[in-house]
Amino acid sequence: MTRSLSGRVVANTLAPILKLKFLSFKKSLDFEIDTGFSGSLLLPIEYAEYLSDAPKGTEFFQQANGEVIGGLVGTATVMWFQQPKLVDVCFAETNVFLLGRKLLRHTCLSIDFNRRTLKLSRSCRSQTSKKFSRKSAN
Repeated sequence: MTRSLSGRVVANTLAPILKLKFLSFKKSLDFEIDTGFSGSLLLPIEYAEYLSDAPKGTEFFQQANGEVIGGLVGTATVMWFQQPKLVDVCFAETNVFLLGRKLLRHTCLSIDFNRRTLKLSRSCRSQTSKKFSRKSAN
């Protein structure tokens, strides 16, 4: 089982991007990681018919800029650490693809803006332990 996922940071906007594969869609999609977004995934509404079962209703989510947006809510299965995971998905009148903090729960996100890379791990424990043990040794 994969312990981490790798992504990239867009040069001109410094947006952290993680590519996700949906089981019901042939292409992988790039999602901007937005820890201010309270949901799991936000996509443009035109993807609803490809990625989700029948929408279950409407929900409202808050974005990092404080804007509250509403959209159709459904579920979709994504590959998450090389395992299928059923997640809530919001489809809204937007042109952005966001990965929010509900899906990020129980993970550790590391972003290196200088190298334009990101790493999403299942746990921070080993990274934190190594960091503290190196400092203690000095």
